[in-house]
Amino acid sequence: MKQDRISLKDFGLVLIVVILWGLNFIAMKIGLSGFPPFFLVAMRFGFVFFPACLWIKRPKVPLKYLFWYSFFLGVGQYSFMFTALMMGMPAGIASVLLQSQVIFSLILAALLLEEKITSIQVLGIMISVFGVLFLGGVFDQDTTLPFVPFILMILAAISFGTSNVRYRMIVDYNNKRGETTNSLQVLVWSSLFVPIPMFIISFVLETPQVVFLAIRQLQAPALLSLLYMVVLSTLIAYGLWGSLIGKYSSSKIAPFSLLVPLVGVLSAYLVLGESMTQRQIIGIVITVSGLVFTNLGTMIIKKIAFRQRKL
Repeated sequence: MKQDRISLKDFGLVLIVVILWGLNFIAMKIGLSGFPPFFLVAMRFGFVFFPACLWIKRPKVPLKYLFWYSFFLGVGQYSFMFTALMMGMPAGIASVLLQSQVIFSLILAALLLEEKITSIQVLGIMISVFGVLFLGGVFDQDTTLPFVPFILMILAAISFGTSNVRYRMIVDYNNKRGETTNSLQVLVWSSLFVPIPMFIISFVLETPQVVFLAIRQLQAPALLSLLYMVVLSTLIAYGLWGSLIGKYSSSKIAPFSLLVPLVGVLSAYLVLGESMTQRQIIGIVITVSGLVFTNLGTMIIKKIAFRQRKL
């Protein structure tokens, strides 16, 4: 049975997960200083799958479900995102742009899963879209945000949104069979399909010479960042997140993910020394405000209406 109130201990665990995911953008930026992007994608998912597959059971779903989920999450999202970061996309802004996946998740769920989008969510989406365009410098020709990495981050968000819909298909499949879905099992076993194609892409596009040179010159910061991405931000964070959602339901836990961009922006400023222009700060505020309204707008309006009726 789902609990209504989040305990102090679990609230602390939620914040730990948010911090781990926010700092993950710093880890990715550092990791890319030592690895080519496609090779880093292959390494990340390879180590997520093994050795975790030895103690985490394979989910009882057809392999095609895991394949398409991994295709959009690993081959799509992370390839675009790592390339964008390598090409100069600031880590803090990347953490904000990636959250625009909420927009694409809602739209794709409406088209493919026939889920309804409320008028409040539509308004939130419009606000977020304006914020993303403003952040990308669409309304300002004198922009400091690199155009190609910006487009790559939008493609990463689209891929992320598509992977969310694919995950919903896995959940629906299990629900029809009266079984629950373990998010960590899905993540670990879907990672099986990512390393081989990404190693091939890396050897073709990044060349074996570049890959072997990166391995020979590997230094501690890049290796530690890879370990962070695999152990802390994936296995531990996703494990905690899945257990918390199973305990309290998605509606109570999922909104905390909106804090991830805040952690990403602040950590990028403190650790990497990234600075932002006034226009970029305004774009971030508009984007995050739209995302908050999209996720929580209906609940906020209902609470306000309920209080007014009581008065």
